[in-house]
Amino acid sequence: MTTAFYMEHAALQGILDILLSRGYAIIGPKVRASAVVLDAVASLEDLPSGWRDQQAAGVYTLGRSAEAGFFQYTCGPHSWKRYLYPPHLRLFSVSMQENGVRLQQTERPPLSYAFLGLRACDLKALMVLDEVLAEQGYPDPEYQALRRNLFIIAVNCLQPGGTCFCTAMGAGPRADGGYDIVLNEICEPDRYRLIAEPGSARGADLLSTVRCVPASMAAKLHVQLRLDAAAEKMKKTADLSDAGSLFDRRFDHPHWKTLEQRCLACGNCTLVCPTCFCHTLTESESLAVGQAERHRVWDSCFSQTFSYMHGGSIRTSIGSRYRQWLCHKLSTWQEQFGTPGCVGCGRCRTWCPASIDIVEEVRMLADR
Repeated sequence: MTTAFYMEHAALQGILDILLSRGYAIIGPKVRASAVVLDAVASLEDLPSGWRDQQAAGVYTLGRSAEAGFFQYTCGPHSWKRYLYPPHLRLFSVSMQENGVRLQQTERPPLSYAFLGLRACDLKALMVLDEVLAEQGYPDPEYQALRRNLFIIAVNCLQPGGTCFCTAMGAGPRADGGYDIVLNEICEPDRYRLIAEPGSARGADLLSTVRCVPASMAAKLHVQLRLDAAAEKMKKTADLSDAGSLFDRRFDHPHWKTLEQRCLACGNCTLVCPTCFCHTLTESESLAVGQAERHRVWDSCFSQTFSYMHGGSIRTSIGSRYRQWLCHKLSTWQEQFGTPGCVGCGRCRTWCPASIDIVEEVRMLADR
């Protein structure tokens, strides 16, 4: 087993202080608008201590917990991609000058993020986005720069939520690499413990600067048993490994019509998804000052205009757009990038206003 250390509250605050002193902007969980969202954090007081969520298809509630842990919640409506691949980005501007036209790319200050509180599914999502935005033939330089400087403090998921299915996607509940430090939070009636494990040389160096002591073998075994129990709770999830051939066989199945009657085509599932990367380009101009700008903004394949080609959209029905999204996530993404586009975080199940559950939809397609 890897080296692990006991940490007190003060040591975790010490880690945050050191990261801030090194110029990192720390992003972590906060309670706002009756949900756990992602925002800038600087101290333990910013974290959602004593809050726990309850999730089901189309349902999200947040309430107080009897346990005073910092990370008792599961995945909220925000995904970490919003900081590496922002919803709105100005790419460049063009302006008329006395000596001609001037093209100016947007200059962005160098920034280093430290992410606090990623679960295993979100770590997997970053690796999926790396494949799309950093390692293919047309990398995104903005994403590459931010990803390169990223410091990650992950949290192992010892209590899965009501919509999680990371085990079906091979993405959890234990964080399997890709982090600098991983925390295991153990909340018991008589005491609160954090067990930290380094995952990189940077993480080990940071842990060496704060007060912590080696964790016992019994503590590490306790964490492993909790992780095994969390995985066991999700075993009822449908097997999604053969989704590609399933969709080929059910491409024209009447069930897509049934989904069309329920789906609102609102795009919520794509906005909360930690791996969706669809975007569009928009231009704005000001004739008065002779300037125009180009912006990149998030878009959704649930929008009819997203598939517009000369003469009209190629996916005019909601059913065809839902099929495109689901098939891409579980099948054609695998063909294109060598990995599924879904990590089983459950956000799309929770935040669908029509309570559409993709696991149940795949199960129904398989049974028909």
